Amino acid sequence: MDQQFKRPQQKTLAATAQYYRRLRGVILTDEYRYFDAALSLTASALESGIAAAASGDQTKAMSVIEAVRREYTFQFGGLVDSPEAVAFHVLAGQLLSLTDREAAGYHFTNVQRSEYRRLVPLFYWDSGATTYYTHDTVNTQRARDDMKKALAAPISLRRPVTDNTTVIAISVDKTFFRIYIGWFLFYAQQLPEIDFAIYICAPAEEARTLVEDGDRFIAALSNLNSGSTPSNLAYYGVSTPDFVNQERTYYACVRFYALPHLLARYDNAYLVDADLYFENDPGAFLKKVRDYTFGTVVNEGLIALPPWRRNMAGNVVANRSVLSTNLLDDLLTYISHGLKESTSWMLDQNAITYAVERAGPAGGVRSLNGAARPTVASKFMTRWEKNFTAART
Repeated sequence: MDQQFKRPQQKTLAATAQYYRRLRGVILTDEYRYFDAALSLTASALESGIAAAASGDQTKAMSVIEAVRREYTFQFGGLVDSPEAVAFHVLAGQLLSLTDREAAGYHFTNVQRSEYRRLVPLFYWDSGATTYYTHDTVNTQRARDDMKKALAAPISLRRPVTDNTTVIAISVDKTFFRIYIGWFLFYAQQLPEIDFAIYICAPAEEARTLVEDGDRFIAALSNLNSGSTPSNLAYYGVSTPDFVNQERTYYACVRFYALPHLLARYDNAYLVDADLYFENDPGAFLKKVRDYTFGTVVNEGLIALPPWRRNMAGNVVANRSVLSTNLLDDLLTYISHGLKESTSWMLDQNAITYAVERAGPAGGVRSLNGAARPTVASKFMTRWEKNFTAART
């Protein structure tokens, strides 16, 4: 499905949907029924002009939804709870999310309450449907109380001895620390004008052991390349609050909880995925975006139809002025609500989209698309992770 939205081929998708339609009496699994319905409804949406809808044509968006509804009724009957109904609600919710969060929330709530909601994460394109919420759903006292717990979780293990005004931050669990921290420490050595903050999601004593192992790595690195021992490193141990249901998602979100603390000290913060690596010196990029209140990579067109694909979480910048807005409060309240739920796919990107919507055009949110980002992803990282897992078993 990803490829169809990146490079739409209407005839190809229609033919594929027709082929799978012939198997309806042969394959009876819930997974097939969801996939079959998603194919048919997406083919109908493409034929009805979904590309124009995704580009902001509200009238077209409503006409596409009606076309998809008619196609659903024709092929699958009434909207009783079923794999097919879940596929319909996922697509309708995406279309409505372009203009109306509450209307979209109706459909995504149906997905989240469905007996068949387990099917959605099996299809990566749709997985964020389980963490799309309305404002009233996330704007609760419980979410705000849980946010306070998460904000208080980090314990400082080491502070940098610098006057730097910019920080690059990652959050990792103990596994990602051991896999990826080597090159992050190398960056710190090579870029003394920038501080590097590492949030280790582990109990304090375990985090201290990891820091000690990192120190041994730095000592060997400095001996090898005649470089200095970095004084621009900050380490934090971060425990998991009791409200968190999905720890792996929490580890990825810790860097966002860190933003208020970081921006109390630094003028600018740059949050990155730990498994990205620097292809270029980040200095020019950081200079270009230093006046951005808040910035993310923004997708456009059909690829941005799912709200969890509109604002990406892998590269995020913020400067101190964001503390004078409600953006971080909206972002972290949303995350705090989602972390207590049983599914948390795409929670961070749904939360960013929510916060950006709430900020509006005057909120100072900027796209990073025009800035040459220094980081890139590599499929080779998968090999690193597999090798580490094999070595530990």
